[in-house]
Amino acid sequence: MSGMCLEVSPGNELTTSHGEGESFHIDAILPNGDELNVTAEIVSVKRQRREVRLGMQFKELAFRRLVGGQLYNNPSL
Repeated sequence: MSGMCLEVSPGNELTTSHGEGESFHIDAILPNGDELNVTAEIVSVKRQRREVRLGMQFKELAFRRLVGGQLYNNPSL
């Protein structure tokens, strides 16, 4: 996976710009308990009436997996 699409509310643009070339950081915990840390760059912006779709390309991708009580950084499991 090299990128993703994120849908945001148009009202969100009042406080945060969403321009091509801008980068931001995402920290998330996935449903399986893995931690995901991503730096992504916006490569496309499609504005529609009820949503803004941001096409993003990952610049840095790291995650941690808990396996048998042990944490692994960027495991190849």
